Amino acid sequence: MNKLLTFCLLSTFACQEKPPISENEKENLSSTSVSTVNRNDLVTENNVKYHQFKADTLTNLNIPGFEILASYQLKNVKIAEGYYKPVDGIMVAPDTERDQGRRLLILNNKNEIISKSKGVGEVYLNQPYFYKNDANENILIVCQLAYEYYFGAEAYLLQNDRLKYLGNIDIESKSMEIPLLDILRIKENKKIITFSFESDSILLKPGDKDELVRNNNLRYEYDYKTFRLKK
Repeated sequence: MNKLLTFCLLSTFACQEKPPISENEKENLSSTSVSTVNRNDLVTENNVKYHQFKADTLTNLNIPGFEILASYQLKNVKIAEGYYKPVDGIMVAPDTERDQGRRLLILNNKNEIISKSKGVGEVYLNQPYFYKNDANENILIVCQLAYEYYFGAEAYLLQNDRLKYLGNIDIESKSMEIPLLDILRIKENKKIITFSFESDSILLKPGDKDELVRNNNLRYEYDYKTFRLKK
């Protein structure tokens, strides 16, 4: 009888309805749910991907004293990639010992130079690639560098027709025969532009130390002040 009575009591308690949720508890649950949704939406909205695009090429662009290797039209400006011609093998202005070789020039519609990059020396390749997103007017220019092999890139931001140098991307793919641009991925939020790499391993300081490391979210970040490597 005692066992039967115990069983009946337990069954009665188990079948009782749970007490109703109070109004305060409802508000807490509701606010938590909305907060989570808003945070997720914020992350989605603020991370914008850049995609590579082909700029219109120009022909017959002439800049006195400047050897043009490639030229492009980007909205209101023209971009010329090349170098200042030496005279009899002697360096000429505006080149200096610390600022010479191949570079980018930004020109207005009158072909006047309004902005230019620092020279990257006598490299074999300083080829510009262009990136934009669907959220703002920013254009990123990433110039692949090479001698007999690829060895990183220079990154620039074209904003309001002015060229801003971000920094050097001292990285290559694990095979120096595959250009960095093949594995580069770019995105931004309101605070940071991130340059990441779609590869399981990365070559740091290519052409110098050639340090092969695992790619554990290795990336460059630009916070509109500094450009730095994050490991």
